[in-house]
Amino acid sequence: MSSTDLEAFERPGKKRGVPDPLDAAAAVLHLPGRDALDRWNVLDTTAAWLRSLRSEHTRRAYYRALNAWLEHCRATGIDPRAAQRRDVDRWRATIGGSAGNRNSHLAAISSWYGYLADHDLADRDPAARVKREAVSDEGSTPGMDRSQIEDFVNAAAVALTGPRHLRDFALLATYLTTACRSSEALHARISDLGHDTGHRVLTVTRKGGKAVKLVIVPRVGAAIDAWLEDYALLLGYASAAELPGDLPLFGTSTGKPLDPSEVRKLVKRVAEAAGIDGAKHLRTHSLRVAATGEAFETGATLDQVQDLLGHADPRTTRRYDRRRKNLDRSPSYRLAELLADIKEEPDLG
Repeated sequence: MSSTDLEAFERPGKKRGVPDPLDAAAAVLHLPGRDALDRWNVLDTTAAWLRSLRSEHTRRAYYRALNAWLEHCRATGIDPRAAQRRDVDRWRATIGGSAGNRNSHLAAISSWYGYLADHDLADRDPAARVKREAVSDEGSTPGMDRSQIEDFVNAAAVALTGPRHLRDFALLATYLTTACRSSEALHARISDLGHDTGHRVLTVTRKGGKAVKLVIVPRVGAAIDAWLEDYALLLGYASAAELPGDLPLFGTSTGKPLDPSEVRKLVKRVAEAAGIDGAKHLRTHSLRVAATGEAFETGATLDQVQDLLGHADPRTTRRYDRRRKNLDRSPSYRLAELLADIKEEPDLG
């Protein structure tokens, strides 16, 4: 298949007469066909497995990993239902990227085999005992320090041009002040804007389907308001107040969600305009990393940042803290105060 991302199947949406996107996605994988006499066959069960994954991000990542595994099985003449651990070890050696990426691929196929086993369609999980690799506690996504963030914001304010510059600035400002994930902002609807205890908030859906409220600071709120007025005119409404609440907050001229690839291009374009070293390597996730680092720098505690990012494990949050290996911050300098009152030894010479 030309695409291994579920997005290609999800874009049309669920419409009358259109197959379920997850059924369509499973149908193009290298799986045995349906048995008309067997309700739970491998193909339909795979579609059900995809549907059971609550996080869209996980669903897409696991789908890509399963596709890679099945392509490997096809190329090497292995029936995936009869695969053994040595087959998985051989496949793992071909997976590029980081140790975390390889571990994610193994987790995906383990999840798939486990689901098949629950429906008596697999006898074992050949990836169960394949050793996972140690993952570095240092994040690999490049971020920005405070001066670079300031340069980036200034460039976004003055260098962005074109009919959607108000939207682009509002979106980038939202990323930098809420540290939200790219998908969280792009999936937000106009109706997700609101107020809570005197704060303006944006409700986003986190991994696992949990809804959380992010604070929208006044400057960002003003940028969003300016964009929504422009959005209303663009779509033929008299004002932002008339915009349907189910429209994407950061949408296109057709009222569709902004494509993630366009946001990645936007980040690189602004970073290059700001003259940031390594601009071509910055990604949308870099804004989340930059915002997190600045939150730590300004005194936010680990638990506060963990809540901001929506991490279940504080160890994940600590990977975003690039200050940890800064020797200027070593606790030893504070512990040195314990020695402050020690009298000098007498000179016995």
